[in-house]
Amino acid sequence: MLYNKQLSSIEELRAERLFLKKNVQLKRQLIEEKDKDQNTDAFLAKKISSFTASLMGNSAYAELANTVVEIAMPFLIKQVLAKKTRQFVGKASSELLLGYAKWKAISLVTNLIVKKMKEKKEA
Repeated sequence: MLYNKQLSSIEELRAERLFLKKNVQLKRQLIEEKDKDQNTDAFLAKKISSFTASLMGNSAYAELANTVVEIAMPFLIKQVLAKKTRQFVGKASSELLLGYAKWKAISLVTNLIVKKMKEKKEA
């Protein structure tokens, strides 16, 4: 048997097909929402806060630490990412400019050498 349900008419088959199609779409939406949630700063802050709570146990400072982590971590994450982005852009642009300068210097020197060699050959 290929399919575990007994369908006796075309209408039941269409209804089952529609049901399965909607089910697949709902599963995809849930997976996309889960992926979105896991990529947010709040998700990371919650994970870190649960980690600090597990380290501290049920102490009086655990609630304070969780609050500080939930408030501060998204801000700190954005600052770190912005700094990393600035560093990357700075390094990339300096590599690009220095590479162009080296290429231009080599090009000018080789053109000068070729020109001098042609002048010597003619003389």
